[in-house]
Amino acid sequence: MHDSHDFMKGMAAAAVGMVQALLLLGALSTPGAAQESDATQRLRAWSDRVTRQMFRVSEDVYTAVGYTLSANSMIIGDDGIIIVDPGHSPALSAGVRDEFEDITNKPIRAIIYTHGHGDHTRGASAFADEDADIEVWARANFNAEPRAAAEAGLARFSRPADTQGGDLPEGRSIAFNGPPRPMSPEERASPVRLVPPTRTFDDERIELEIAGADGVERLIERAGAVPLPPYIRRAADDADAERYQTVYARRPGAVAAPTAGLHFDETLLAALRERGVEIAHVTLHVGAGTFAPIRGESVKSHALHCEWVEVSDTVCEAIARTRARGARVVSVGTTTLRALESAAAGGEVRPMRGETELFIYPGYEFRCVDVLLTNFHLPRSSLLLLVCAFGGTDAVLGAYREAVARRYRFFSYGDAMLLERTGGAS
Repeated sequence: MHDSHDFMKGMAAAAVGMVQALLLLGALSTPGAAQESDATQRLRAWSDRVTRQMFRVSEDVYTAVGYTLSANSMIIGDDGIIIVDPGHSPALSAGVRDEFEDITNKPIRAIIYTHGHGDHTRGASAFADEDADIEVWARANFNAEPRAAAEAGLARFSRPADTQGGDLPEGRSIAFNGPPRPMSPEERASPVRLVPPTRTFDDERIELEIAGADGVERLIERAGAVPLPPYIRRAADDADAERYQTVYARRPGAVAAPTAGLHFDETLLAALRERGVEIAHVTLHVGAGTFAPIRGESVKSHALHCEWVEVSDTVCEAIARTRARGARVVSVGTTTLRALESAAAGGEVRPMRGETELFIYPGYEFRCVDVLLTNFHLPRSSLLLLVCAFGGTDAVLGAYREAVARRYRFFSYGDAMLLERTGGAS
């Protein structure tokens, strides 16, 4: 038995993919200088390439580049718009708002701060009128860095002053959005009314209804990247789109590949069928919680995120035939095992289509799977607990010690082991 997990090749690293801007900041300049160095001339040439542009990223999604120090984005929904990163200057951000209002006259319903740096947040007052009812979203640790520095009596965060020219005297500036220029009196005198978050979120899963969601999968494919696990410390490349994917994946929906299935190719599957192995497919949309470590001292206090499961009538019938002839049910991967055990929660495997929160750890009574093929997992992970529950903690940890001694490959692109069940009913 192996899994047919639905893996979306281009899941984005953020809720909505946006065009990223590279703004090149040059050296200080003094008007009226008699001669410029070669370096200054090169910086001028680079600055000339940074022009104000409005990108239509997708249907109802726009990003303004070159207006402020961050890219400013707008998502148009049915009854209003969302602003993502309003910029650093109320005066300059007001110009962005004017451009957005030329595209739509819908009211601003929300602002999202991708992080707390002033180049992404200080222009928010240009979009949030004082009497407006606008939700402002940010992470729970918003502005924690400068707050901690201030409480410790450390020097203030100086990057904006250093790189954006905010503390320069009259007549001096940095190269930004064109040739070096002094800050305009309007920009220099532009009052900053800070707009604090009204809604925050942390590492726990939240559900968002995305405005302009039509075509969101196309947007993800276009702007996103293959979501490699956090322990793979490199950017995804074109090869990952094929390699970090099982040969039997069918439908989009997961944020990670069921990595035990990466050991199979079409030739191996055909060879198994020729030897009389019956193969059936289940679906489990792997969620972001698969990477979440176990926190706290008590395993029982840990909660898994919900994941979507589909176990069909065909799968249940295949399991019944296997049992009738005295054969064993082999699960390829922990996610397949979790799907089958969720469908067998009542004692027998029954068709299932819905979410599961099943958390398997030592002491769990298995009802369906006899043999498990799985990779080597991270310490303090729910997957390692599942494997220990299935094969016995001592035996599994002994296998891990052997794998370390023999320098096996761990994790997603690593080696696998085959475990017979020792825990639960037989």
